Amino acid sequence: MFDDFVLDAVADGNTDFDYDSNLSAQRLLIQFNHEIDAIVKRHGTERTGIAVWYCYGCVSGMIYDVLDDSVSSGWSAFYESMFSLYHNGFAKHCENLFNHPLRKTKFGTSCYMIWDMDGIEYLTFDSLESKRKMVEPLIDFGLGHGHAVVQESILHCLGHQLDSHTEFVQPKLQQFLRRRDLQPEIREYAIQCQTGIIL
Repeated sequence: MFDDFVLDAVADGNTDFDYDSNLSAQRLLIQFNHEIDAIVKRHGTERTGIAVWYCYGCVSGMIYDVLDDSVSSGWSAFYESMFSLYHNGFAKHCENLFNHPLRKTKFGTSCYMIWDMDGIEYLTFDSLESKRKMVEPLIDFGLGHGHAVVQESILHCLGHQLDSHTEFVQPKLQQFLRRRDLQPEIREYAIQCQTGIIL
């Protein structure tokens, strides 16, 4: 089932995959995140980028099933699987630069835009407080990561949440800016995120 799902997700003109339940959707996406490195190696970054947009964006609506209340017992495992998506996927296959060469491809834009796609940001931050607590280790992981594209993606997420969740976001941005190993462009972007005015 998983292999068929991946083939559908990476295809041009992909359509809703016929998984049989919200639990199946959640398990598929968790496995997708854990196997992201192998998927990139098999299908390439561009096709994998199409798949990330499919899974997290509005094309399939899959993320709504993954984070549905009926499968709340798996929310934590899903957010934990995103560690792999970032570390074994985006960090491994994108250059460690703020404006890296893959930035304009489906794969590069999916990293930057993943929290700005249709669903996950709203379902995580504007929903139950328990979800925000579950995602916090992922946010901290991203801000502590050494790779610019991971940092940028998480900063993008926090920049959009500044006004609605100031007490959560502001201390994390301030702590991030204390790092002495940041690329100048990343530092500038983090300062911009403190205004909440980002694209």
